[in-house]
Amino acid sequence: MTAKLDESPATLLYKRHARPVLAYLRLHAPSWEDAEDVLQEVFLATLDHRHLLSLPEREQLAWFVAVARHKLADHYRQRHRRPALPLEPLTDEIEEEAALAPEQVLLGQEAQNELWEAVKQLSGLQQQVVYFRFVGGLRCPQIAVLLNKREDAVRKLLSRALNQLRHHFNAR
Repeated sequence: MTAKLDESPATLLYKRHARPVLAYLRLHAPSWEDAEDVLQEVFLATLDHRHLLSLPEREQLAWFVAVARHKLADHYRQRHRRPALPLEPLTDEIEEEAALAPEQVLLGQEAQNELWEAVKQLSGLQQQVVYFRFVGGLRCPQIAVLLNKREDAVRKLLSRALNQLRHHFNAR
C-alpha cells in the first residue's frame, strides 16, 4: 500500500518541487514555520490541478512559484489581520548554544556576523542567488526558475558573488 502512495502524482510533484519552493518561501516569509505553513497550502492547491504532471518540469516549478507567491501574499494579509505570538521561541537554538563552550559560541557568532556583513555588500540579486544556493541548497536551474533568469545568468551571478566574498576574506 505504501508503494502505491509513493507513486501518487501529488507525492511525485512534492518530491520534485518542495525543496526549491520552500527555499523561495523561506527567503520571503517571516519565519521557518510560516514558510512551512505556506508550502503546505501550495501543495494542497495542486490537488485540483492534475494537469501539472503533463507539463515539463521547469514549467511545473514556475507554476509552483507563482502559487507560492500568491499564497504568501494571502498569508501576510491573514497574519496582518490576526497577529499571533510564537509559543516556543527558539528553544532548540538556546539548548544547542548552551551545550557549547562560551568561547566557541562567541567565535562562531563573530564568523557568522562577518560572513553576513560581507553578503550584505553584494547586490540584492547576488544575495538571493547565494541564499538559494547555500541556505536553500538549490541548484542553478532551480534558482533560474525562481528568479525568472537564464541558467547561465544565474551561474555568472553566483560566480561573481563568490569571487567578491573570497576577495573580502582574502583582503582581511
